[in-house]
Amino acid sequence: MIDGWFTDNLTLVIDVAQCQKLKQNPLDDSRDEGPLKVIVANTNQVWDDEFNQVQILQHFSSYFNHGIAPGDFLWAPTHFIPYRSPQIFEEHLDADGLDALLEPIENSNETTAILRGTTVVNPAFGIVAGQSMEILLLNANAKITTYIMGAVVMEELTQPLADVAKNIAASEGLVDRVKVFVDQ
Repeated sequence: MIDGWFTDNLTLVIDVAQCQKLKQNPLDDSRDEGPLKVIVANTNQVWDDEFNQVQILQHFSSYFNHGIAPGDFLWAPTHFIPYRSPQIFEEHLDADGLDALLEPIENSNETTAILRGTTVVNPAFGIVAGQSMEILLLNANAKITTYIMGAVVMEELTQPLADVAKNIAASEGLVDRVKVFVDQ
């Protein structure tokens, strides 16, 4: 839990609940605002393991949360302890389905996917059912550490991390995908 695993990895469900709470009636579509859109950045090193997939799949109905109500305690694969299920979508999604949605960005290591869902009640987080959502998942697929401790490590990692940030920020393909997602 040194890098906030059970706090920062739950921010999607917390943010959705906050958006729903701030809106008097989150299901009022009389203004036809369309789905709630969220951009999720995944600072993964590579998209090759169950840990990265579980970070996204935990929000959907999936193989490891079958029979566990949203908000009940869940012990997901690759996790060291049980935690409150952050499932907020009624749709089923598995690793193969998630992988099929990934689109590479030309001339970069990055990938994106657009995930769609409709919220279910999750009493532990205050989620209201029936909210249509779209998520733009951005996978960095770059060596980004969360363990920067001490002057020597900071010195060694400053330039590589700055290079990663520069490459991501300069990615025209990524900028184009974000613009299309936001403007839809």
